[in-house]
Amino acid sequence: MRALNKNGQSSLDFIIAIIFAIIFFQSFVLISGQARAMQEDIAIRAQLKGIAANAAEAVSAAQALNEPNANFIIEYKTPKVASFTRPKACTITITTVPAPGLSTAGAKLDTDPAETAGFVLPSGITINNSAPLECGETITIAKP
Repeated sequence: MRALNKNGQSSLDFIIAIIFAIIFFQSFVLISGQARAMQEDIAIRAQLKGIAANAAEAVSAAQALNEPNANFIIEYKTPKVASFTRPKACTITITTVPAPGLSTAGAKLDTDPAETAGFVLPSGITINNSAPLECGETITIAKP
């Protein structure tokens, strides 16, 4: 009877060890999944910052071409936001204020706050499509 009891105890210990291992590995999978989601959020925020900064830089670059008798058109095609899990649609908004005020270019996803960058709109420069744009569309900067 004693040998039978010891055998039963070994089986119970083995089952407890298996349950503990399953719980440990499930916890590890959960933590790594959360880390991946946080990493993707950080990557998306960085892309949005870059889109806003590049849009502001494109408008600011028009200052170099802004001569009294010069007419020009600059077309800047904005990039799309890349994501590993699902496609992300983002919106670009350019708010213009006459110089010397600070205008802003912002990029945001539907639910996230916007990432913005400031710029001074050069005099005589117009942004033809400053209404909200989707990422991947073209911003047209012109001096008529």
